[in-house]
Amino acid sequence: MRRIASPVTRSASRSQKEPNGWLLRSPAVIVYLVRHADAGGRRPRDFDSKRPLSDRGAERARTIADELPAPTRVVSSPALRCRQTVEPLADRHGLVVEDVDELFEGSDPLDTLAWLLGQETVGPLVCSSHGDLIPELIDHVIHHGALNDGARTSFAKGSVWELTFEADTCTRARCVSSGT
Repeated sequence: MRRIASPVTRSASRSQKEPNGWLLRSPAVIVYLVRHADAGGRRPRDFDSKRPLSDRGAERARTIADELPAPTRVVSSPALRCRQTVEPLADRHGLVVEDVDELFEGSDPLDTLAWLLGQETVGPLVCSSHGDLIPELIDHVIHHGALNDGARTSFAKGSVWELTFEADTCTRARCVSSGT
């Protein structure tokens, strides 16, 4: 299994301080944007948010937990399949998956981006979302200057994108795991 490395550097932050007046924080915030793994066929809208992962999807979720570096926070769309995709990762690192409405299916990618930009984290943030939102968000940040090495471009179920945010700007977007 391939493990995805996360860059670690240190710098000061004015917004949060330790007793000595400085917080050691990565100057670049890394966000892993995970499309939920396989959950079988769609159901009527009322029940779709409660659709669980299939066996194949549960296996992919365990693989994602093996591939990604230790996060400091794990957030998800409230949809069950999204939560289940990142629960093995959160469990492995003693974290709780937090529901975030801005990651729900049908959300406006600009609202999601604004939410991401508002997050303060001292390490990787992992976000689980949907196949309608992730491609639009990735297209937006690339269109607005984020570098993309283009080696892989996948929005398949269980795919993972690494976004790098510096000074309130997404400077890099790259597919680090193709999914399915």
